[in-house]
Amino acid sequence: MWSGKLRLTVPLLLVLAMLSGCTAFKPMASSAQEEQDEQTPGAGAIEPVDVDRESADGADENGVEEVPPAEPVETMAEPEPVLRFDKEEWSGQKASMASGDDVRLAFSALHQVVGGAFMESVIERVESIMGLEFGKEGSGRVYRCPEDGYFVHSREEFRSRNSGESAFLFEFDHCKGSFLAGRMITLNGSYSRRIQATTAGEDLIEVAYDLEGVIHEGREDKELRLRGTQDKRHPAVGGVIRFTPALEFVLGDDYIAMTNFTEKTLVSNEAGAEFPSFSSTFETVYEGRLVSSAAGGYVDITTPVHLVRSYPPCAAEGLYRFSGVQSAEIRFGDSTNTPDRATIEIDNALMESYGDCQEFAREIGRIGM
Repeated sequence: MWSGKLRLTVPLLLVLAMLSGCTAFKPMASSAQEEQDEQTPGAGAIEPVDVDRESADGADENGVEEVPPAEPVETMAEPEPVLRFDKEEWSGQKASMASGDDVRLAFSALHQVVGGAFMESVIERVESIMGLEFGKEGSGRVYRCPEDGYFVHSREEFRSRNSGESAFLFEFDHCKGSFLAGRMITLNGSYSRRIQATTAGEDLIEVAYDLEGVIHEGREDKELRLRGTQDKRHPAVGGVIRFTPALEFVLGDDYIAMTNFTEKTLVSNEAGAEFPSFSSTFETVYEGRLVSSAAGGYVDITTPVHLVRSYPPCAAEGLYRFSGVQSAEIRFGDSTNTPDRATIEIDNALMESYGDCQEFAREIGRIGM
């Protein structure tokens, strides 16, 4: 009977001890354990535990390691292209598009730089010099320039199963000649072109410019700089896509740059045409940012209506939109919604109209194109 009461009483004592606020209930220990406790200072004492404090290894009071909540992942924005020659920081302010001249200045700047500025005519000229020495080509061959200095032409070929690549490098050393519409230029620096052709019928051309020099105009020499890259792709379906991450052009005191700029020439054929090549329609699309010191800042350029049969400065139809402080448009053909050949609108208000392309071209030429 006694042992049965003991089994019932011990749990009861535990409950009473907890309810009365006792901090510990120590069961009976063996004599050996008691002797060890007496010999060990502080043995048997219960150290206070701070439940809010984590241990040195990051575990909580139950010995379970706590994992901090994950930090939100921030998406890094694409860095803005670095423009080395923009000393006046034209790329940091919107250009005014308040007048017809403002719009024409932006239009002229676009067509001065979109095709690689002056370098197309330079390369045509130096390649013609190489052609005069046909049969003497070789990697690293040196050629004399028309007036003074020289350039070095190097070429490499790369082949793989699905594509072939050719790399061309032109290095100019005080190369002087009438390279730009009869104007005398002296060039230093390099121009490279890498061409990749795939078995799928698509070509990719990567061009890099790093050039400086002067344009000789009478007694005055104007500083000349061209730096940047362009990618030109010929899709198998036809047309051309040219993308410019960043391209800077300096001519005297004038500064022009393009950033994140895309130019597309699309080809469409008339359905069921007997001779598709004679019924092709070419459409041009622009999208990107243009910086111009003459315009006084930057404008974002788009072509909401594609330019049909575009032969600058005119097109058969379509429109350019220049978004700066104001929004301006140059419209052609049916896109003018008037009998005129070309119009300029600013903030949806008609500002100027032209009866033919020649009249519009004269106004563009008046300010420098």
